[in-house]
Amino acid sequence: MRDGRTVRLSLDDVRLLALDVDGTLIDDQFRLLPRTRALLTWLVREAGKKVCLCSGRNPAGVMPYMEMIRGEGPLVVHNGAFNFYHPKGDMYALYGYPVEDFLEVIETLERRRLPFDVNTPYDLYVREVRPELAPLYAAYFAEPKVIANWRDLRDPIVKLSVLVPPEELDAVHAELAERFGDRFRVVKSGETYIDFVHPEANKGNGLRSALRELGLSPNQVIAVGNYYNDLEMLSLAGVGVAMGNSPPEVKERADYVTLSNNEEGVYVALVDLLFGGRLPRDVALDLERLLRETPKRARGERASGALGG
Repeated sequence: MRDGRTVRLSLDDVRLLALDVDGTLIDDQFRLLPRTRALLTWLVREAGKKVCLCSGRNPAGVMPYMEMIRGEGPLVVHNGAFNFYHPKGDMYALYGYPVEDFLEVIETLERRRLPFDVNTPYDLYVREVRPELAPLYAAYFAEPKVIANWRDLRDPIVKLSVLVPPEELDAVHAELAERFGDRFRVVKSGETYIDFVHPEANKGNGLRSALRELGLSPNQVIAVGNYYNDLEMLSLAGVGVAMGNSPPEVKERADYVTLSNNEEGVYVALVDLLFGGRLPRDVALDLERLLRETPKRARGERASGALGG
């Protein structure tokens, strides 16, 4: 692990920013905070950088944040199981299974009465929408579709997500990984989720596919993340940045540790790494202008509020 005193880049060294979303890009209230939004917008519009959002979310859950920074580029979603280019929608990687391969997992979870959802590339399915989970789905811009018979699914399943109380996460993960780990990658995705994905699906492979499409090398990438499902991405990038709210094991694997997501750690890291800790006057003035241009109600609000619903 290194810090900003020993990791030094220039703006010209970096062509792409690979950013996790929850716990990294946005704060705990699902807000893209003002300085981070302004800096990323400037890097996209004025410096010609690409942003690749890499998330366990589905496409609908990440595209609003991409639009907030006026970004165009690859999106790595479902923890790397589905990768496509925004806004054109061109797919460049998909790791999926027919529903039959998931039936034993589904039966186990239903017997345990653990809430879960099943994801195809663009849609999310549940047996029922539990009232207590409706606000959570809304926060992720997800619109669950109720399905009576899982065998009716025709599109490939790219991810199955299990919601687990934080205090039970490690034990349930160990149990499910032992039983199904020979067929799926069973990964902790945040402090309350366990995801089942294809063994080759991870954010590192998703980022690698994006770089191949763009003709870039890993050395031209800064990747920022906060959790275990970000490790492959952080290891691949020229510089891997861990958030201050990351577990110790993630911080140890990173090249650089920044502040937490609630302290705009992405902004702090990028200013330090790309500008030596101090914005040039012309860039600072541009960011002030961008902040003034941002509608007052959108500053610090969730993406849904900023985009008008």
